Amino acid sequence: MRKITITQLENLPNEILTHIMEYISSPYDIYNAFNGLNQRFNTILRFIRLSIDIFQEDKQNLFLLHHFATHCDRLRIFNNCPSLSLVRFLRLHSLTITEPAESQINSIRSNALPMLEYLATPPTVVSYFYQTNKNLDDFLLDDL
Repeated sequence: MRKITITQLENLPNEILTHIMEYISSPYDIYNAFNGLNQRFNTILRFIRLSIDIFQEDKQNLFLLHHFATHCDRLRIFNNCPSLSLVRFLRLHSLTITEPAESQINSIRSNALPMLEYLATPPTVVSYFYQTNKNLDDFLLDDL
């Protein structure tokens, strides 16, 4: 008779655990499920890459962004969230922001978001640069 082996989640390699965490749709759920289980899970949480979608500014989303900002590769903000600072998103590769506040527009710079490759904003952002007599290329590429 064949013996059945049961593998526990804790026995999986870090790479597999990281992939599992990255596939969970809500970073808040990832945090609630794995934070504080043990030192290994806490360490893995510090190195995962996430995509975060924000539909409203609330305490849960601000907590989520505060904790996971440095892990975020893709951020999509679909409503006005003026208290959300983009300063901590150092690993951000893709940013979609539908109603940016002026402080958010001003933080979209190569030195503040050094890994940013994709930016989707409404035409009002381009008009902001036109109205303030700022060159968009100089603004985005200021330290290159």
